[in-house]
Amino acid sequence: MRQILIASSNEKKAQELQALLEGFEIISLKDFKDVAECAEHGLSFQENALTKAHFYFDLYQIPCISDDSGLVIDYLNGLPGIHSARFLKNYDYRWRCEIIIGMLKDIKRRQCHYECCCAYYDGKNEYLATGKCFGEVATESKGSNGFGYDPLFYIPELKKTMAELNPGEKNAISHRGKALKGLVSQLV
Repeated sequence: MRQILIASSNEKKAQELQALLEGFEIISLKDFKDVAECAEHGLSFQENALTKAHFYFDLYQIPCISDDSGLVIDYLNGLPGIHSARFLKNYDYRWRCEIIIGMLKDIKRRQCHYECCCAYYDGKNEYLATGKCFGEVATESKGSNGFGYDPLFYIPELKKTMAELNPGEKNAISHRGKALKGLVSQLV
């Protein structure tokens, strides 16, 4: 069985990725002590994902899958975008969701999307795949599944937020699920 390092210390993100990587022996950054943090200074999700894949492969010499993802809100000119994890960083995600909902309180144009780029690097081969999931900023946070901005990410076709979906439903439509499926198809 091929071994792959998932370059994330976010347990929920690692679980999402692991659920989509059948047939691989999965290791995550949580399996190592004193993990160095990779600086993300790229100007795109693709740059950041590749930077992490190279960084953690070079560190551990294990084929590596990394991702970079975020919430892109049309009305806010793409914010928080590649800065999603650091946007309003002094607040937890519950408050970040409430602040963003407040910023769009009287706004009708609420379109947004999640975007994810997954990268693979094994010392010589490098692959990228991108996935997007389109929705709207909800008028109130709902749901307790998922993580990050999921409680405010409303999917009109399903009449639910991402946080109201069970893990299987989320993986079937999510930006990360789409990107990882695209990446895995290149690894076979």
